[in-house]
Amino acid sequence: MRRYKLFRGTPLIIATEIFCFFSAIYCFIKSFTVFDFPLWIIPALYSFLLFLCRHNIQTMKNNLGAAIINVGMICRYSILPIIMYSTGMMSRFGKSYSYMNQAVILMCYEMICVFITLEITGFKYKKKEENIVNKEKEFNSVHLKGGFIIAFAVIAILLGIGIKAKDLSSGFRVLTSGVIGSNNIEVNSSLANIIWQVLCVWLYMHGIMVEKEKYDLDHNKLHTTVVVIYTLAFVLVTFIESIGFSRWYTVISAAASLGCLIHLFPKEKKKFSLLFGIPASLMLLLITAYKNAGYVIGGGSSFLESIKDIFNATNFDSYFAGVVNVNNSIGLKQTGSLSITAIFPDLINNMPIFNHYIDHSMTTVYQYNGYIGRLFGGTGDQIIPLVGQSIIYFGYIFGPLLTILSIIAFRWADYRFKTCYSYRQYVYAFLAAWFSVEAMMLNMTINVTWMYTRVIPFLIVLSMTDSISNKRRL
Repeated sequence: MRRYKLFRGTPLIIATEIFCFFSAIYCFIKSFTVFDFPLWIIPALYSFLLFLCRHNIQTMKNNLGAAIINVGMICRYSILPIIMYSTGMMSRFGKSYSYMNQAVILMCYEMICVFITLEITGFKYKKKEENIVNKEKEFNSVHLKGGFIIAFAVIAILLGIGIKAKDLSSGFRVLTSGVIGSNNIEVNSSLANIIWQVLCVWLYMHGIMVEKEKYDLDHNKLHTTVVVIYTLAFVLVTFIESIGFSRWYTVISAAASLGCLIHLFPKEKKKFSLLFGIPASLMLLLITAYKNAGYVIGGGSSFLESIKDIFNATNFDSYFAGVVNVNNSIGLKQTGSLSITAIFPDLINNMPIFNHYIDHSMTTVYQYNGYIGRLFGGTGDQIIPLVGQSIIYFGYIFGPLLTILSIIAFRWADYRFKTCYSYRQYVYAFLAAWFSVEAMMLNMTINVTWMYTRVIPFLIVLSMTDSISNKRRL
């Protein structure tokens, strides 16, 4: 008879389960003296579901989206309550704290739906992966004839755009002085900006695909070092090119590019984690520290103070759609006039051309920031949670619907990514990372904005490249 083990999996998974278990106990003990609403239920339920749902935790290893959403859940459901209980503080962006009990209930309801969806989709795609036949992997190497000439032309166009249409110095100013431009998360949807980002992605993918070809022929480790250099350069460019300073594009690009490296060179996973993963993580931590300094007190914080600010209740609640943000969403629904009709302006709020013909004051993002008093010059700096938008559109019973759809989307993208070896693999990696982040941290408005301005252009250009490439199996 097979013995049941309380803790199962890799050392990292076991450590995660133990941490979540004791965090739930800590929060329960502190609940007797801190807060008058049952926040402790969130980490307790999360710890229980983490033990119970094995197809979720066991799919983290080789699935980019699954790994990211689990990191997000730990931060949202375990670390944030610890921060709140240990400091006795809540986010200062609360309009009022009248709906905290309802917010806890809604987050628990959403969490149960999240785990059910992760479990069902995890089981489904695990079976599909086990049944993959060779004909599904039509090729695992591509060669673009005349790629050098195309790459030279792409570099020339990028130089022209960089000189004429972009301020590439803004990112360097952040790294050197901590001075930032805009806090707005939305992407600049100008044609020049879209072309720049698409061509950067194409040039990066072409570079690593060329090195992959060479590596398959001579197995020289030098090629793996070259792709790490390409990737570091690509991630750096994604940061410094953004006038509006969107960390999310840097984060998602870094995750997608690292996923592509490991996918194409699976034997070099540890090397990539050291040579790229650690420096990239440090760079993102540095960027976040600088942004917090400027965001909180006008750039006057020291570096160490700024690092600490990342882990205060206000910032962590904002980053991970915490209980106060959900409380605000419920307050907006209860006191405002928004309904399912708000979904239409939200969908085209940042769609090129069409966004000029809608009333932006009727979007959930605008109304949410107006409700909590965070409108500055007609725009807001806070993100309404995905579950908050969902309850406004569909009501409380179907509140987790958008989160469920995000999970289904990233599971599909994870699966397609693992079976794709062409230029298009970057799009699947990008989608897997993006939808998993959306589920725990962002919302539908930001998601569809990126679809218009990034994902669809990426898909068109990389698919066209695949169509003219010579494909072969190794």
